[in-house]
Amino acid sequence: MNYIDKIQNLKNKELKTLILSGNNITQLENLYHLKKLQNLEIEKNLLEDVNNLTIFGFRDLRKIAFGFNRIPIGYFEELLLILEAFKTLEEVNFVGNEVTLHKLYRAKILMCPNIKVLDK
Repeated sequence: MNYIDKIQNLKNKELKTLILSGNNITQLENLYHLKKLQNLEIEKNLLEDVNNLTIFGFRDLRKIAFGFNRIPIGYFEELLLILEAFKTLEEVNFVGNEVTLHKLYRAKILMCPNIKVLDK
């Protein structure tokens, strides 16, 4: 564990992959300038939602991995709306979060047109 609790000081605008797994991050923040990001992995942290994901302007995001955070089952509908907003997103991972226990989790997420891989 690295004990990073805040996303900050990321200056490389060309960054395509960002892995911040195994920290104490509680919210998505300070990612506005990473427009070319394709792969975002923030697993094993303390996230309870991914609400801010849509405000960063990611144009090429293909994979997100938020496994083993604290995303509750009641967040399912919001999560679905966020995932539907990303037309380039092909792979998502939320394994180890309570949200995956929702009875329609797998079926609804795989209905998103571009998502091909779920929880791998």
